[in-house]
Amino acid sequence: MTDFLPGRERVKRVDLEWPLVHEGREYREIFVKRLNAGEVAELMREIDAMREADPQGRVRWPIFVDADGALIPDAVMDGMDDDDKLAIDAVATDFLPRRFRPEAA
Repeated sequence: MTDFLPGRERVKRVDLEWPLVHEGREYREIFVKRLNAGEVAELMREIDAMREADPQGRVRWPIFVDADGALIPDAVMDGMDDDDKLAIDAVATDFLPRRFRPEAA
């Protein structure tokens, strides 16, 4: 098993100012996680497949998770308050691999 040495934060918790509930589950925080090389490769394959199937389609970044590491449902990400989404996006930008950061484009 490969693991990262301690010292650099790879997951960050963002508390929601406007918590929500979806399918009976409360969402009071979202965790943003940094992707490893294998996860980036899988994301790139998913993006390529989506482009072939539906050029207008959307792939959700697999960096938004709950405390157990499960992906946050699209309905939660789309339904959250915009101020909370802005706070999460600010953290996400810092956690994106360099190739995906806005300044790399």
